[in-house]
Amino acid sequence: MRLTIIAFALAVALAGCGTDKPRGADVWGNDPKNAESIYEYEEKYGVQTTSVWGADSSRYVCASAISGISSEHHRLYSPNGNLRLILGGASEMGGAYGWRIDYGADGKVEAVCDIGVLADAEYERLSEGGEDALAVMREKLASRDVHMRYGVERGSGGAILRVGDVYVPGGYKAEIFIREWGPFWKSDIDGGCFGFFVRLVNTEKDDANRADLLYCNNRLIAETAYKGGKPHKVRTYNRRGQLVGVRGCSSGNVADMAFYDRDIVPQWGGE
Repeated sequence: MRLTIIAFALAVALAGCGTDKPRGADVWGNDPKNAESIYEYEEKYGVQTTSVWGADSSRYVCASAISGISSEHHRLYSPNGNLRLILGGASEMGGAYGWRIDYGADGKVEAVCDIGVLADAEYERLSEGGEDALAVMREKLASRDVHMRYGVERGSGGAILRVGDVYVPGGYKAEIFIREWGPFWKSDIDGGCFGFFVRLVNTEKDDANRADLLYCNNRLIAETAYKGGKPHKVRTYNRRGQLVGVRGCSSGNVADMAFYDRDIVPQWGGE
């Protein structure tokens, strides 16, 4: 009887060992090769980049201004090279705010999540760089704790139907992207800010009725009207959804135009 119990216990233990997943695999979740990319880093003059590689081929990257401005950003790439975390901030302000990117098994972005501001202790470790910074980024990814999740719903052909609370109407296609927003590398106060954007591109050929819409964090921040196939006018909106600016636009970055209008209160003339 005693031998039978021992044999049973050993069998259970061996079965458990056989079903355990590698500890690192649980951190990354879906990690297909050549997954969809919604962020691309552009080299900047006066910005230095350093990298730290993990034992599992993951990679932490820090980009920071060399002098004058304290803006910085931090990225964590999976073993297959997919961007999973991206944080921005200005070290003079003593903090970093970030986003997490989740992928489906097919490599398409499944969700973009607002992970909020790092705690002071986390930011101190991140600022040490090297292995400490890599560890902090992996811990933030493993925690799965988020402030807001913007799920990406797709149709059978892969076209985006909804992102968060933004639905894609007929005659439009959606594009999603993360980018440095506003004076990222130019200001210690307003710098170091990333935005998660949804651009609804009008697919109609009639320029007279064509307008593209730009959303950030579920809010409409700008509309771009076209004339002769080129951007003609831009309307910008504040955080409350109020129209605050109308300006000509033959070129330029519409998102950056809207950056400074987020907190403007409309001034109505007359009675």
